[in-house]
Amino acid sequence: MLQLSLWHDFHTDGRASELKLHPTSATAALMRRLDIRIVERGGQYAFFYGQSTEEGVPPASLWNAGFPLLLNFGLIPESPNFSAYSDLPLSAEVEQRYFFTNQRPGSGEDSLTLSVAAEVGAGDLVQSFPAIHSVALPAVRPLTVQVTNAAGQLVMQDSITGQAQDNQPYLLDLRNEDGGRYDMAITGEDQPSAEETRYLLQPNGLPPNCWGFIQLVLSDPFLDEAATPEREAPDYHLRFKSRATIWRYHLVNQNGLEYDDLKIVENRTPVPLAEVTESQLGDGV
Repeated sequence: MLQLSLWHDFHTDGRASELKLHPTSATAALMRRLDIRIVERGGQYAFFYGQSTEEGVPPASLWNAGFPLLLNFGLIPESPNFSAYSDLPLSAEVEQRYFFTNQRPGSGEDSLTLSVAAEVGAGDLVQSFPAIHSVALPAVRPLTVQVTNAAGQLVMQDSITGQAQDNQPYLLDLRNEDGGRYDMAITGEDQPSAEETRYLLQPNGLPPNCWGFIQLVLSDPFLDEAATPEREAPDYHLRFKSRATIWRYHLVNQNGLEYDDLKIVENRTPVPLAEVTESQLGDGV
């Protein structure tokens, strides 16, 4: 069906096995209903159908589900050391999440790479919002508010009439939607061109230490009737780079014990000791 690989340059084998995918509540329910399964081996995730025809075509239940399908996952670091060998400003705060999708802005549904082709950077850290939050609207009335999901499907439409009242915010309610990217467009009689705003909805059903979010949009080009067992599955990659800051080590001479060298065995490339400090503490130490 598809493959997703997580990489980190810090490790000798390059695999970010300490990062785990955790489906949102809605995605977990969808995968159970359509019998979509995942096999994980050291940061490499293979998505496949639990049932298929002899020709390798997906089961009818998948076709009847309608397309596009949205699969949403949180990125959970199982090792607390992940932030120690990454320069990313990792945070589990509600207001910010790292966001990745297989749809690059402007590239359409045929994009076969995540939003970061090479390495994850600070630009992938975006603002996220709770399911209900206040939105500032233009004072001119009437207005039409439309919200679409990452697949371009309309999930909400509201017509606003009457006079705008001071300090009266508009509450955008997306409690019935899964986490992910949403676009809100505002149009009116005096505003023929839509004013568009992009939101990242805070996902539900994820552990509190979730700091990243992956949204996969699967459309018909991935799952057409001409699919065969030999058809190559889409292959997505997400790569993290090693810490670029300077590592400093303070070597202490303890009871005459001498240190000839120091190295980090897990690191793929040698760590140079640019600064060396030796200290002799008190007697017997």
